[in-house]
Amino acid sequence: MSNAKPNPPLPWKTKLSLSLAAILADVTRRKNGTINRRLLNFTDITTKIPKKPVRGLKIIDITVDPTRKLWFRLYTPSTDTTNVHSAVTLPVFIFIHGGGFAYFSAASKAYDDLCRRFAHELSVIVVSVNYRNSPEYKYPCQYDDAFDVLEFIEGKHCKEFPSHADLSRCFLVGDSAGGNIAHHVAVRAAKTDSLREMKVIGLVLIQPYFGGEERTESEIRLKKAPLVSIARTDWLWKAFLPQGSDRNHAAVNVFGSDKSVEEITRLDQFPDTLVIIGGFDPLQDWQTRYYQGLKKCDTDSTAFLAMASTTKQQTQREIFSPEIVKQGVEGSGPYAGSLSFSVKVRQGIPDFLSSVNLKYVKLGYTYCITHGLYFLTVPVLIFISAVVLRNLTGKEYWSRDNIVTNTASTISLLAVILYAYVRLIPRSTYLVDYACYLPPIELKISKEEFIKLARRSGNFDDDGIQFQDRVLKHSGIGDESYLPRSVFEPGKTLTLNDGREEAAEVIFGVIENLIFNTGMRVKDIKILILNCGSLNTTPSLSAMVINHYKLGHDIVSFNLGGMGCAAGVIAVDLAKDLLNAHPGSYALVVSTEIVSSAWYNGKDTEMLLPNCFFRMGAAALLLTNHHFGNWRAKYQLKQLVRTHKGTDDKSFKCIHTKDDSEKKQGLVVNSKHLLEVGGEALKANITTLGPLVLPFSEQLRFIMTLLNKKTKLYIPNFKLAFEHVCVLATSKKVLHEVQKNLELTEEYMEASKKTLERFGNTSSSSIWYELAYLEAKSRIKRGDRICQIAFGSGFKCNSIVWKALKTNTTAAGNRRRKNPWIVEDE
Repeated sequence: MSNAKPNPPLPWKTKLSLSLAAILADVTRRKNGTINRRLLNFTDITTKIPKKPVRGLKIIDITVDPTRKLWFRLYTPSTDTTNVHSAVTLPVFIFIHGGGFAYFSAASKAYDDLCRRFAHELSVIVVSVNYRNSPEYKYPCQYDDAFDVLEFIEGKHCKEFPSHADLSRCFLVGDSAGGNIAHHVAVRAAKTDSLREMKVIGLVLIQPYFGGEERTESEIRLKKAPLVSIARTDWLWKAFLPQGSDRNHAAVNVFGSDKSVEEITRLDQFPDTLVIIGGFDPLQDWQTRYYQGLKKCDTDSTAFLAMASTTKQQTQREIFSPEIVKQGVEGSGPYAGSLSFSVKVRQGIPDFLSSVNLKYVKLGYTYCITHGLYFLTVPVLIFISAVVLRNLTGKEYWSRDNIVTNTASTISLLAVILYAYVRLIPRSTYLVDYACYLPPIELKISKEEFIKLARRSGNFDDDGIQFQDRVLKHSGIGDESYLPRSVFEPGKTLTLNDGREEAAEVIFGVIENLIFNTGMRVKDIKILILNCGSLNTTPSLSAMVINHYKLGHDIVSFNLGGMGCAAGVIAVDLAKDLLNAHPGSYALVVSTEIVSSAWYNGKDTEMLLPNCFFRMGAAALLLTNHHFGNWRAKYQLKQLVRTHKGTDDKSFKCIHTKDDSEKKQGLVVNSKHLLEVGGEALKANITTLGPLVLPFSEQLRFIMTLLNKKTKLYIPNFKLAFEHVCVLATSKKVLHEVQKNLELTEEYMEASKKTLERFGNTSSSSIWYELAYLEAKSRIKRGDRICQIAFGSGFKCNSIVWKALKTNTTAAGNRRRKNPWIVEDE
C-alpha cells in the first residue's frame, strides 16, 4: 500500500484563482501549438513605468536590442531610501520572471511589484529581464536574451545605469522558468571571459522549472495539480525545446548525465546557490535532484535548500535557514564603501525541524504560494465579462424577436451570480463600534493611597505591605487607576455579593456606553459572549445581562471563565464563528475582570502581585458580518491567530489559582518564569501571524538570509505590516520586553504604556482602552492596520488584526460617542 500522502489541501480562494488561471492558460493555447498572444496580452495586467520616482524608487525601461524586442526594467533606490551616503555602492539583482517560458513579461504587475519590493526593502538595484517567449522563440533564445543583458550592462552601453551599482556583487534570481534560465546563465557567466567587472556571486532559484522523461513520485502524486499540472508542463516543454527533443534535454534535465556534474565541477566561479522548493509543486522532486546534483559538484560554491509547505516526510535532508546578518557600509577590504549584503549559514539541526523558526519559513512560503496567483483572477474575470458584453451588444441579441427571451435570460443569469456571491462568498466580520468603561471618580486611587488603605485594612503584614509598595513603584501604573474600596475594608471577607455588585456596575455601565455610541437596539442582539476570568456565578454573568436587558429567548449566549487576559480575543474569535453560523446577525461581546473576586488578603508574596496590577475596567464590542456592514462599521477583522502553550508544564503552571497555607484563595503569578513563557508564546504566535500580514519582500529577506549559531535571529520588520500596535498593558517590564523583541518604536508602544499608566492592567479589556487612546489622539486613518496582542494564563498569546474603515475624527470635535480618554481630557 502506498505511503504517499494525499495532495495538500488548498483554501477555496486559492483553488478558484488557480482554476481561473488554468482556464486562461488553456484558452490561450491553440491546437497548432501556438499561443493567442492578443488574448493573452488583453488579460495580462501590466504596469507602466511611473514618470516620477515612487517611494524613492526610480524605474525606467532600457532597450537592449530593438530588433528582437529585448529590454529590461531597471529599479534604482535613491540614497534617501537606503539610509546611506550617496557614495555607497549597492548590490545588483538580475531578476528573471517565470511563466513556463511562454507567459508574462517584466512589465507584468505581479513581477513588477515583486521587483519594487526587492529594491525598496533590500536596498539593491534590480534589473528585471524581459526575454522572448516560446513557442515563437524556442531554446536557446531565452538564455541568449538573459545573458545578453549581462553583457550589455558589462559593456556600459546604458548611460542610465546607476554609477553606484556594484557589479562585483551580482545575484541571479529566477522564479519558475526564470530559475531554469538563471541556472544556465550562471553557467555561461562562469565560463566566459567577457564578464570582467560583473561577478555573479549568488544564485537564488524559486521553484525552478526542471524536469525529465522519468515520472517522479511528486509528478504522479500531483499530476492534476491546479495550474501546474503535468499535462500543461509537458506542453510548455514541447513549446520551448527544439523540434524532436525530449525532456531529457540538458536544458530540462540539468544533471541527467555525469557530464553535467563534471562541467560544473570544472567551473572556477560557479556561485553559491539557494534552491527554494514548493510542497505544492509537481516538479519538487526535480528541484531536489538539482540541489543534490550541485552537492555532487566539487566546487568552492555551496548549495542551500529551503522547503516551503512540504507534503511528505523526508528523513534525510539538509535544511538551511537564511538570515541577513549584516547590512551596513564596509569600511575596509575589497568592498570598502559598499553597502554590505553578507550572509552566513547554519546547517540543519535535527530538533530545528520542529522549531517555530522553520514553522515561520514554511508558513511564509505557503502563504506566498497560496496567494501569489490571486492577480490572475481579475484579468480572467475581465476577459469573461468582455466576452459576455460583446454578446450583449450584438444586434441579433437585442432584436425584436429575441428581446423578451434574452432579457429574461440576462436577468436570470445576473440573479444567479448575485445569489452565488451572497451565499458562497465568505462574509467579513466587522466591528461596528466599541466602548470602554470609565469608573466613577471616587474610585480613583494613587499608589500612596493604595499603600495607606492596605496598611489600614489590617489584611497584610509588614512584609506584604513593603512588597506591594516596591512593586507599585516599578509597575508603570500611575496615580489615577480605579479600585473598588470594598477590597480595603478592615477585617472584611470578600463575598460573592461583592463580586456581583462590581460585575453589575462595570458590565451594565460599559453596555450603556456602547448603546450610546452605536444607537443599537438590544432586541437586535442575537449573540452574546461575556468573558470574565475570576468570577463565575450561577446563573452566569451572561444570564445576568440577558435578564437585565430582557434579551430575546432565542439569543445564543456564552460565558467564558478562567481564560485570563487573552480571553477578549478568544471571545471575538467565537463571535466570528457564531456569526458565520448566523449570518447577518449582531453579536455583543463584553470583556472584563472583577477585581474584588481576584483580590488576595494574605501573606504569600507571589499571590500579592495581581493586587498591584489589576484594576477595574471593561469593554463592550458590537460585531456583525452583514454584507453591507462596512458602510456602518469602524473596523474590519483581517486576521486572528491564537496560540496555546498548555502542553508545556512550565507554561501551564505559570499563572494559576490556589489556596495559601491559611486556605485563602488567590492568583499565583510565577514572575521568574513569566517573561520566558510569555516570550515563547509570543514567538510562536508572531511567527504564525507574520506570513499572513508581512510584505512578501520581508518574508523573502527572512528566508534568503542564513543563520549563524552566534548570530541573533533576524526579526522581520513588523512596522511594515501595521500602522499601530496595542500590546496588553500587563506591566512595565513586560511591555519593555515586547518592545525590545519586536523592535518597536516608542510611537508604537505609546498607547500600551499610556493605558498602563492611566488605567492599570484591566485584563482582557486593556487592548480596547489602547485603541480608544489612539482614536482620542486622532491617530487612526482610513486603511490603517491595527494589531492587538494579548497574553493570558494557560499560557496563551492571541493576536488580532483590524483594518480601519474610517478616518477617526473623535478628537477633532465629534463628541457624540463616549471615549474614556476624551472624558478625561474634558
